[in-house]
Amino acid sequence: MGHASMSDTAGDSVVAITPQRLLRWASSAGAVVIGAGYVEQIPNLFLQPPTRDGWFDFFNLEAEMGSSAWYSSLLLFLVGALMLWSATIERRQGRGTWPGWLILGIGFVYMSLDEMSMIHEHTGALLENTPNFFGLFQFHWVEFGLAVCLVVAVAFIPFLLRLPRITAVRLVIAGAVYVGGAVGMEMVGGAISAAQGYTRLYVLATMLEETLEIVGALLALRCVSLHLAEVLGGTGITLLRRR
Repeated sequence: MGHASMSDTAGDSVVAITPQRLLRWASSAGAVVIGAGYVEQIPNLFLQPPTRDGWFDFFNLEAEMGSSAWYSSLLLFLVGALMLWSATIERRQGRGTWPGWLILGIGFVYMSLDEMSMIHEHTGALLENTPNFFGLFQFHWVEFGLAVCLVVAVAFIPFLLRLPRITAVRLVIAGAVYVGGAVGMEMVGGAISAAQGYTRLYVLATMLEETLEIVGALLALRCVSLHLAEVLGGTGITLLRRR
């Protein structure tokens, strides 16, 4: 457990990686990204007034093209790719859950692209005249985000019920953590921004938001990699086969 392995079968050399190792690599990279972001925000946490211009903006967790955005985009793409792989394998095995993994995989790949292009924020312009509700909808795109989350949650109930229970539980937890950060903390940050402006409390809210998003994506990575290893009939995911 927790180590890459290589075995020979019928002259083939199989290089495999366990879900534990995959998660460890991704988590280590995430810890570096989050840690650097926290260090970058130290002046805003201990000095007043806070400023959006940090000592090295690339590590700013809010930066659109910063390290957090790049890491999150790559992580979401990896999760999406594994989900699409799971859909392909389950379709060949005749499992009825493959369409759910296919849709989720496409969704995660789209989220990966959106993380860098910020497409979701442009939807806010279409809803800028809707009620703000004490600042909770200060960033209007969350209204669209909440609607999408509700529709997806309801639509995927049959899919979740057909999955192995442990996989379904892991997937729900991962989704709850990710949405809690991406949408929930965005609403909290909006309310703080509307009431106080760019303050220390707002900085803390954005830091927690990014942390929850990364943790949620890592939990999704763990969920799908463990499930993929199971449907492949082993403890590892084969990355390369050579003679």
